[in-house]
Amino acid sequence: MQGNLIRLDELYISSNQLVGEIPYSLGNLTNLTTLDLDGNRLSGEIPSTIGNLIGLELLYLRFNKLAGKIPSSIGNPTGLTYLDLSSNELTGPLPHSIYQLQKLYSLDLRSNYLTGVARLDLLLELEGIMDVGLSSNAFSSIIFPEPNASVTQVESLYLDSLDLKEVPGFLQQQNMLDTLTLSKNNISGRIPQWLLEKTLDYLDLSFNNIQGTLPMPPSTICFYRISNNRLSGEFPSSICELQNMLVLDLADNNFTGELPPCFGNFSSHLYALSLRGNNFAGKITEFNREGCQLSVVDLSANSFEGTLPRSITNCDGKNKIIDTIPSWFGWLPGLRVLMLHPNMFHGVLKACGNDSCFPNLKVITLSKNNLQGRLTADYFKNCRQ
Repeated sequence: MQGNLIRLDELYISSNQLVGEIPYSLGNLTNLTTLDLDGNRLSGEIPSTIGNLIGLELLYLRFNKLAGKIPSSIGNPTGLTYLDLSSNELTGPLPHSIYQLQKLYSLDLRSNYLTGVARLDLLLELEGIMDVGLSSNAFSSIIFPEPNASVTQVESLYLDSLDLKEVPGFLQQQNMLDTLTLSKNNISGRIPQWLLEKTLDYLDLSFNNIQGTLPMPPSTICFYRISNNRLSGEFPSSICELQNMLVLDLADNNFTGELPPCFGNFSSHLYALSLRGNNFAGKITEFNREGCQLSVVDLSANSFEGTLPRSITNCDGKNKIIDTIPSWFGWLPGLRVLMLHPNMFHGVLKACGNDSCFPNLKVITLSKNNLQGRLTADYFKNCRQ
């Protein structure tokens, strides 16, 4: 990487195998407006000469192995709009110069080892800020805006693994928010109703200590993850009315009862579903036979019983299913993951007997059943790597 290309204004070298340190001579490329070094194996510190690039607008350094402190000179390019330093090994406090980037639109610092106090209140005073990612760092504390403070209305906030203990109150005034992640924060009790009334598309509350019945997300929700909590009660039929839902993850809670009849139609637009590790019982509801979009299903570690409905295409289960393995499994063109352990499948395991058997299968588990016969290579001859 040379430093004498002084007329260069955009440099994209992402997703390669670059190693070593970012050269100080990079600071000679004073006409750069875009620098993209994402997805390499760069190490060492971010050179202070990055501050020489005063016309820089986009800086992407994520998915490397950069370490050390963020240089204060990173705030010299006052026109910086996108700053992504996520998924590195950066340490130390945030330089105050970041809070002075008045044109900043997106700041992503997730998955580092940053320490000190993170001033989210100052970040949200930046007029153009829309996306902020602070998740998975080692901040000693986060200073949030006061609940009634006049701050910028953001679209995305990533606040995972920050030991927040509760849902921050300032979010009640964030009316443009569509993406919010609060996983792994030791949040306990119940989710405030005002949060569930936001027009959120993406909400992640997983790995907390949330209790009570399932908090019903807003009708706008597309991705809802609230796994690994202490929720209980039955699967509410009202969730079937959420027609925008694409991904639903309720795994590892204490839900009970049977799936409601409407659950079958729910599968017509759902792409991924996990009910793993609960106490659901009864028969598995028939899935929508026409237009089922499900590509990932995990119903494992429950108490489902009976035969496996043929309508459960592109799905996997690991329950107390008593049945022979249906021959039609091998004809499902979208089947990529088939996990049938531990159940009570029985009978002789036979090959499909045609050239279209399991055309897209990548993962299969059959352990802890009562199957018989020989498992031959013909059974998986069409599986793709």
